[in-house]
Amino acid sequence: MKKYLLFFICVFTTCTAFAQWEEVYRSDAYVFDGLYFLDDDLGFALYNGFDYLYRTNDGFETSELVQIPNVYSIEGLSFYDSEYGIVLGDNDNIHRTTDGGKTWSNNLLKTDEPLYLKSLFTEGRDTIYVAGRKLLRSINKGDSWEVIADYDNYFADHSETMYERETVINIGAKGKNLFITNYFVYKTSDGGQNLNPVSLPLSVKNVLSHHFVDSYVVDNSIYIISNSRGVPKQLFKSHDSGNNWQEVILPNYDYISVNGINEDTVFITGNDGILLESSDGFNSWTENVIDPDTRINDVLFTENKTGYLVTDKRIYRNNQFRVITSTNTEEPDQARGFRLKQNYPNPFNPATNIEFTLQQPSSVVLSVYNIMGRKVDELYNGVKSKGSHTLTFDASRLSGGIYFYELKTPSFIERRKMTLVK
Repeated sequence: MKKYLLFFICVFTTCTAFAQWEEVYRSDAYVFDGLYFLDDDLGFALYNGFDYLYRTNDGFETSELVQIPNVYSIEGLSFYDSEYGIVLGDNDNIHRTTDGGKTWSNNLLKTDEPLYLKSLFTEGRDTIYVAGRKLLRSINKGDSWEVIADYDNYFADHSETMYERETVINIGAKGKNLFITNYFVYKTSDGGQNLNPVSLPLSVKNVLSHHFVDSYVVDNSIYIISNSRGVPKQLFKSHDSGNNWQEVILPNYDYISVNGINEDTVFITGNDGILLESSDGFNSWTENVIDPDTRINDVLFTENKTGYLVTDKRIYRNNQFRVITSTNTEEPDQARGFRLKQNYPNPFNPATNIEFTLQQPSSVVLSVYNIMGRKVDELYNGVKSKGSHTLTFDASRLSGGIYFYELKTPSFIERRKMTLVK
């Protein structure tokens, strides 16, 4: 049953240029708990405390209700495409769908041992990680599982509060993996088998417990929110993969989610409709009130940098940072004084030329990303004069496949696709 929704445009004016959020969904009940997006348009809103998801194919201008039987709390969600997805529910149950959520297979883990699983992460189409008291991995879409690590050895001193522990595993690039609990932060560089404690700077000493509620990892930068009771709210940030940390004292609110579009532009959500925004890696920030009658439960950005906020009752969208991906048909945006051409030759091996045109002098960043969205090269970062410019990209050290090149100016971003053949 597809439910057509009202579309509201609510532009919030603040002292920053990037706080433009439009309301795209409204509910009369306190139902929303989190968000998950596969791309700019295909996404899911988690239904708080029940076995439902809201699914959208158009950025929540319309949606439909998807039911997951026997699930009363969704701890983790991941979709590979529009049809195939995995959900971690309560009581260590893992559910799988191959038809977009119409039907679900459940209890993929098949264990009677209480693991208190809180996190689910996926790599590719086959590999699934779930984390709680133990870290488990499946390399065949959940049909069988292996134990990677037993974390009771690390958390024996806090076993009485194991039920409350928030577990976050980021299975990312080597050297940037994190394991986060309510009490400590551990870093792992071997997929979670061994954890090394991270020493965080603390302005308040002898704190008995820390409640780390969320994290954001991009390139070499890591942000972690601490909501410890009775002490100032804290943000810990590192710009060198967790080797060194800085502490940021935040205003006195309860914070829920952190996310951003790069290592500088970062957002933090909280109670009372609070949204903290920073464009300099949280050296400074602006405090805005999006919706004073509720809390903002989640903030995220899709692969093409479309932003979404979810409160208890509403979903907001922000296209301010959205990357426009062009087709091979060139459509110059003369109003913004910007034109990015298709690379030539394409396909290429091992080098190709990238040409762009500016109608006025401008600062420019030209970067190359792999298909997973990870930056593999930065061809130029500086000021270019008015006119046409050509840069050469040498991909000798890279493997064959699809890559994206992105040109960014202060007023516009555009991205195109190219193919390296080896």
